[in-house]
Amino acid sequence: MTLQFKVDAGDLNDALGMVSIVTPRSLIPQGGPSTSGYLFTIGASGDCKVYSEDAKTIVRCPLVITDVEGEGDFVLPAEIISAAKYLEGPLQFSISEQDGTHKVKWGGGGLAADDRVTINPKLAHIEDSRFPAKGGTVRSNEIGIPLLREALSAGKTFLPGTDKEGKLAEERNKVVQIFGSADAQAVPALAKANGYMFVSNGTTAFWFYSDAFQGIDLVVSEAHMGVFESFLARSSGSLRVFYTDSMTFAENDKGQVLGWAHSSNKYTKFSYYATKMESVVLNLHRDVILPRLNLVRALLPKGQDKVRLHYDAKADQITFSILNALSDSSIIPIAAKASMTDGRDFVSPVNIDHMLDIFRGAKASLVEFRVMSVPAKEGQVKDQYMFRTIDEFLMDKDGAIVALGKDKDGEPVVLEGTHLCKLTRYAPSKS
Repeated sequence: MTLQFKVDAGDLNDALGMVSIVTPRSLIPQGGPSTSGYLFTIGASGDCKVYSEDAKTIVRCPLVITDVEGEGDFVLPAEIISAAKYLEGPLQFSISEQDGTHKVKWGGGGLAADDRVTINPKLAHIEDSRFPAKGGTVRSNEIGIPLLREALSAGKTFLPGTDKEGKLAEERNKVVQIFGSADAQAVPALAKANGYMFVSNGTTAFWFYSDAFQGIDLVVSEAHMGVFESFLARSSGSLRVFYTDSMTFAENDKGQVLGWAHSSNKYTKFSYYATKMESVVLNLHRDVILPRLNLVRALLPKGQDKVRLHYDAKADQITFSILNALSDSSIIPIAAKASMTDGRDFVSPVNIDHMLDIFRGAKASLVEFRVMSVPAKEGQVKDQYMFRTIDEFLMDKDGAIVALGKDKDGEPVVLEGTHLCKLTRYAPSKS
């Protein structure tokens, strides 16, 4: 077999940059000239696709090539793709096979020639039928990439993590889930969830509502979050999400496709408690509360997270204090303009890291801090408190944050070409 073609170095690097987000699986035992690489498939019409696959994910990128002679597959060894970053202009490839030995020769753009043994492409063969066909009957959704990036960036903080404690979390808590129409049809209890992204580690929780998410059904496990975010970082415009029996596929505007195995778990229940259940609503300046919370965190001994939150209704302020065997500290009170209060003071133990999580990343300069009291009862000696922040802003299709205005009734005014984003971050008091 002999195969030849030319390709622009920039186009090649774009494709290799995308497929390399999935580390290719090892194809042959260690000790050979190469153990893994990226599969190139060239069709009879001169079209080219580049693939990479591991145990649970697969990525495919189209690549424009010219002056094509022949058709077939070859593997570009993974260890040489870093060299391509230093090349510019047209590159010439020549692929050959003789007596079972496969070779790839390439050069141009500063490289005179590199001729090396590569892997038998049959070992890396990928059936393109595994990918959803354009115009087929596979159910799909479309979503703006900048908005999805923002939601994932804000929400992933609430995943359990991969440390020892995180590994003990329930499997359903190890996913980011957007609830859409299919979820509601399958589980009627999820009808009110349409348009929400939900993330929870089992203690704290995050909701991201946008009308742009309505009808979107998407589940990304924590295990796939890194590769999915890498795919989004290299994409722009809109993302089309397809579903097959075993995999979810995401395609960007360049026709590049990432696929991952379905998560074995997802949420089948949804709740978002009504605002009327809260007795205190405070408006806190993001740029004041965050430095104070970071100060408290810095004052705490390593490995400790418990502090006290004090609310003074008459003075309309909150403060934080530390009381343990090593220190007795308090910070300067923070002005808290109350839009609703029952007039009662309270003191609650809280996890300082959880407090940081519900304020960190807020886009609005004035953040709504809401408190619900759970009175003491049998089996619960003291009053408990539930805290959440609500952060609202507008985002346009390019991902720019637009200031949110409200009408005379206090309702958000959504400008043309923007989507209203409502982020809710929740944390309980620390028992």
